Amino acid sequence: MNSEQRIRELQNIINKSPAIVFLWRNQEGWPVEFVSENVSTLGYKPDDFLSEKIRFSELIHPDDLERIVKEVQTYSQEKRESFSQEYRIISKDGRIKWVDDRTWVRYDDNKNITHFQGIILDITKRKESESMFSLVREQSLVGIFVLQDNELKYVNDKLAEITGYKITEILNWERNEFDRIFHPDFYQIAREQADKKQRGEVDVIANYQFKGVRKSGELFWAEIYSKSIIYKGRYADLGILLDITERKVTETKLKNSEKKYKEAYMRENFYKDLFAHDMNNILHGITVSLEICDMLINEVDNNKELDDMIMKIGEQVDRGVELIENVRKFSEITEGEWKLQKMDIYKILSDTIKHVKRSYANKDLNIEVSNVNQEYFALVNELLIDVFENILINAIKHNENERIDIYINIREDLKETEKILIEFEDNGKGIPDERKIDLFQRGSPIEKNHTFSGMGLGLFLVKKVIDKYNGEIYVSDKVEGDYSQGTRFTLVFPKES
Repeated sequence: MNSEQRIRELQNIINKSPAIVFLWRNQEGWPVEFVSENVSTLGYKPDDFLSEKIRFSELIHPDDLERIVKEVQTYSQEKRESFSQEYRIISKDGRIKWVDDRTWVRYDDNKNITHFQGIILDITKRKESESMFSLVREQSLVGIFVLQDNELKYVNDKLAEITGYKITEILNWERNEFDRIFHPDFYQIAREQADKKQRGEVDVIANYQFKGVRKSGELFWAEIYSKSIIYKGRYADLGILLDITERKVTETKLKNSEKKYKEAYMRENFYKDLFAHDMNNILHGITVSLEICDMLINEVDNNKELDDMIMKIGEQVDRGVELIENVRKFSEITEGEWKLQKMDIYKILSDTIKHVKRSYANKDLNIEVSNVNQEYFALVNELLIDVFENILINAIKHNENERIDIYINIREDLKETEKILIEFEDNGKGIPDERKIDLFQRGSPIEKNHTFSGMGLGLFLVKKVIDKYNGEIYVSDKVEGDYSQGTRFTLVFPKES
């Protein structure tokens, strides 16, 4: 094959390809010296250019021409041998096409530019796709980002809006600075997943939720969908971020509503149980006592027994009054609005002790309090009197000794000095371990055991009140391992200085 045949074959290959070849002189308007026949795809004939009826610059869209001229001038001054440009051209029928122009520069012996040789490829479809994607990402309701080398290479307007930062701020972050948008509770999972996707690993979580921190410090919730992609030849993490803060707030409100509904339902059942069980017991006791009175009323010699029965009736009535008062307090605890104030713990305890001693004047009662000269304050209210009274009365009721000893120790917590400890120790019959477990629960075994009888609501109320104070209550043996030596109740309160 001779050289002419090779040239014709080469021209044939070019003419059948999508690439249009131009050779234009470095003169005003860039007159064309050669153009491949496939310029017909633009609606022109080669002779339209070779006759200089049309110069190359006239192909370029007017809005792009000034930019292209300036770029060519810059590349020429830099003595480049080749360069690439993207711009729009206008076909003969007026259609606008995007082209990728790969240009090589020809120099003469004096290093002066004589010609430009270009290969033009139609990239209209690609540009239209890019434009469509750009429109979608910038008008999107979700945040979009590309993370590579632990640097954000791309973010859209919505992501900037979600995080509260400007796009320029985000793109100027140093490596790993993107961590600042993650709340500490979610940092580990977010960072781990970002690292894996930047390495192109397969074992990843594509979708999860996390709590974030805006620039203002405000917290937000987001749902993220992300995956590994190839970005500029290397792995990167492409993510879509959806702000779900309002959804989370709504979910929380629904959960709270559901919780309140359940609590209301439980309270209703509690009241039913309380009155059905305890009131029945009280009324049964009164009924039995009245029946015995009826049998004894005509027996003159049984006045002593009659007096005892009347006393028992009075005790049952007192129990009924106490029950109603406890129900009122329970309602106040669970439904009422609590107002706490700084109060002197020792003064409240001292007043309660005086009241209890008066109520049990017939008992040999010894109550000792340590650290009486110290002042201890906590945020409480008047129901603390009921707490102290309940614990003291339990220590008296469940004590078979002739002398009842109760020792009360008030002090700061040795481990946490911002807390106050109050320990009540008695020499009563004690509480077995199996009954300590649910001692503060309504319906616990201790309530149902006559050996440890009571109203069945006292310690339950005590626990509820202590919880409202953000405090704690524990029960243990006074002598470790031997419950029969007495009981220790420990109350813990946050200290108020």
